[in-house]
Formats: sequence, C-alpha cells, structure tokens
Amino acid sequence: MNIGTNGAGHIGGSLTRLLTVVGHKVFVANSRGPGTLADLANQTGAKAVTAYEPARSGIPESRWVETQLNRPVLKAFNTINWKNLLNNGKPAGITGRIALPISGDDASAKARLIIDDLGFDAVVYTPSNLT
Repeated sequence: MNIGTNGAGHIGGSLTRLLTVVGHKVFVANSRGPGTLADLANQTGAKAVTAYEPARSGIPESRWVETQLNRPVLKAFNTINWKNLLNNGKPAGITGRIALPISGDDASAKARLIIDDLGFDAVVYTPSNLT
C-alpha cells in the first residue's frame, strides 16, 4: 500500500519505521522539507517528499470512513492529550481556555459539535483559512 504521512517526529517517524518494515511504500513529509528527512529515508527506505505530496497517495482515512458509513466524519479531539481533555476545560470567557481545531467537510455537523460545552474553544478549518 502507498501511505503518506505528514510529520516525522516521534509519531510520524515511528509510523514510517513500522510501516516500511511490514512492506508498505511510505512517503514522509514535514514542515521543514524533504532535505531534513534524509536520515529517516535512508534508514527506512521511505521517500522524503514535500508536505503536499502525501495527500496524493489515495484518499485520507477520514474521507474513506465517510464513504463506508455514509455519514460525515469530523476530527476534533485528536490534537489534545487525554489529561488536558479531562482536566483543563474552562467556562467561556476565561483566560487560558484551550482551542481545539475541528476539520471536516460538513458545516452542519461542525455546527452541532459540543466543544464549547466541554470547556474548549473551537477553531473551525475551512478551505479559505487553510492557506
């Protein structure tokens, strides 16, 4: 399988190592460019690419899941540590409130998320604010 990953830190680097060992063709990218990934690419056989290239290896998993479920898929809690999620929600208007990015294509589903109820601000990504 062709797999693209954006990130080569602890998680991205580990995934690259594990996925190449079991025979997948991995395209790895980071924000600093392919030249900074030479060691990882040489160690694993992965191909170092620009940050835009991993998205060309098929469809993102959330889009695939949407097609399987015939329901919108949103990502909202995958950027926060579980301890912070459990303990660091604060009422609206309080200084230091954590903002969580929300991504997904369905605006109606994003509007129904309960991020504020849990004590966090929502940062809703749209194509216009990704550039």
